[in-house]
Amino acid sequence: MARSSSSNDCGPCAMLGGGCGLCILVLAVLGGSVSLLVFSIMGLVQDWDKAQDCHGSALHIYMIVSLILSYISAANTSHAVRTEDTCPKICAFGTSFVLSTAMMIWGYIEVFDSACGDLKHTLLWDMGIVTASVHALMVLLCILAIVIPVCVAICDK
Repeated sequence: MARSSSSNDCGPCAMLGGGCGLCILVLAVLGGSVSLLVFSIMGLVQDWDKAQDCHGSALHIYMIVSLILSYISAANTSHAVRTEDTCPKICAFGTSFVLSTAMMIWGYIEVFDSACGDLKHTLLWDMGIVTASVHALMVLLCILAIVIPVCVAICDK
């Protein structure tokens, strides 16, 4: 007996799969954020004395500022997304882009152009690389969020 095309509807399965995928993505982002916070604090606690002794490096200050600004920016963005108005969304997006760009540049300067070699191969140094890379990823996502809609609008014309 041949099946008709209407009986082979995969819509509910696709919706379920997409919902599960979205839940896994949200859990992964939350888990990654908590892990970044915990390991950054551990690195600050373990290597604080080494960082204080290195007069050519402000990596520990970068980590503190980065953690504070990242969570303030995340709270600001999540609040702006819940509003109906477009202006807070654009302002939150612009603020996130500028902060991420500034923190990425400062982080890479502190990690790769530091005058203190004693911090290399410490948890603080590793978390500095991770934090600067997360900011680089945020900058890339902000750029893609601008480029993709522009490309779609151009292609639709």
